[in-house]
Amino acid sequence: MINTQYAKDRRRFVIRMFLFICLLLVLIDMPLTIYIDGDYTNDLEQRDITNTTNIMYFFLEKPKLAKFQHENILRAIENERLSLSFSNKPLYLDQIKYLFCKPGTICHVSHYKIHSSLEELHIGVPHPFLKFSYYVAPSKVWLNFHFMKRSYPVIAVLLVMLELAIVFVSITYLISVYRFTRPWEKIRALSENLGLTMSRKSIPFFGPTIIKESVVLMEAMASKIDLLIQERVKTIASLSHDIRTPLTRAQFYLHEIEDKELAGHLQKQCDEIQFYLNETLSYAKQDYQDEPKRNLEIISLIDTICHEMQATKQPVVFHSEAPRFAIFGQRVGLMRAISNLITNGVKYGKSVDVYVKEELGGIKLTIDDHGPGLPEKMLKKVFEPFYRYYKDKEAKSSGTGLGLSIAKTIVENNNGTISLQNILPQGLRVIVYLWNNTERE
Repeated sequence: MINTQYAKDRRRFVIRMFLFICLLLVLIDMPLTIYIDGDYTNDLEQRDITNTTNIMYFFLEKPKLAKFQHENILRAIENERLSLSFSNKPLYLDQIKYLFCKPGTICHVSHYKIHSSLEELHIGVPHPFLKFSYYVAPSKVWLNFHFMKRSYPVIAVLLVMLELAIVFVSITYLISVYRFTRPWEKIRALSENLGLTMSRKSIPFFGPTIIKESVVLMEAMASKIDLLIQERVKTIASLSHDIRTPLTRAQFYLHEIEDKELAGHLQKQCDEIQFYLNETLSYAKQDYQDEPKRNLEIISLIDTICHEMQATKQPVVFHSEAPRFAIFGQRVGLMRAISNLITNGVKYGKSVDVYVKEELGGIKLTIDDHGPGLPEKMLKKVFEPFYRYYKDKEAKSSGTGLGLSIAKTIVENNNGTISLQNILPQGLRVIVYLWNNTERE
């Protein structure tokens, strides 16, 4: 395991160093390329100015050649970057007129003066002499200069694109991919700290190695958690069986007690212990989560629960503004959760009003009691397992503190939500929302 991990870490290090070196070379090469290209462009412009100076000087010294517009001379002067033409009017917007000589005068100007004057001019953007027309004053004609734009070779463009691609890939790996895999590294480290090992040899999917390893470790973690839960259930079931045995013997001895009042009190205590055992074992097993879901009519289900409680003389009143509403859920689990909520209302609030209506695309179930309510800070805490709130610490009521916790788990397992709020001037309200899966999405 250690050698395998060392090899993987070494491979990652080599890949990162390779990308880092590529990125470094590109970062060095790009400024160097820009510098060389800028230097070459400046040199090209100087050569263009020099060629322009030579041509101007030539036609100023030979005005007759310009006057009769000898096109064959222009063809001899032209090159792959420069195109020349004579015209009686200027062809281009950028113009140089009367810079060195005036019409009808004898022009004697030095080559250096022409060159210096052209360097001081800024005609056109970005190249100073891309297109312009010059007035040859002694001959009274226009000489039009057209310098071709610099063309970049295909190989140079491809190299620039390759360099940009390397920069993009390197930055993407060093920032995005690295930041994406860091949480998976932490998950793997946490899994290894829990004592989990990768027992699977083959992984039937593709992806980064760290994600593959993390998925395997998470599967191992899930298996270990499931095993721990099963061991917990077995332990509690065994403990429950061990307690039930002496409890059954104690109930048998109760019949031999002549004091019926004392026997009744003891029987009540035994029944309470039995109730605690059953509730704790049910919570540990969480058998309400194993029930398959099916299509059911939730309003009829709530109506049935309320009518059964009314048949046993419990103060429950049912109100419904919706005739029917179908959901996909667990019938037995929802019956248990709703029954627990209504029973709690009767137990602590004396009487209960149950309201059902359609709201937010689902069903809103409201259970109002007329009891003292709860402090605001306890409205969420009472959903915790084994937590019971006593308004009077000396008058503790019976119960395991699991009813609301189980009800919350069942409601959420059936694509619903549950919450509590106080009613003014007194009372507690339980609000349950239930949706169909499609409507909820």
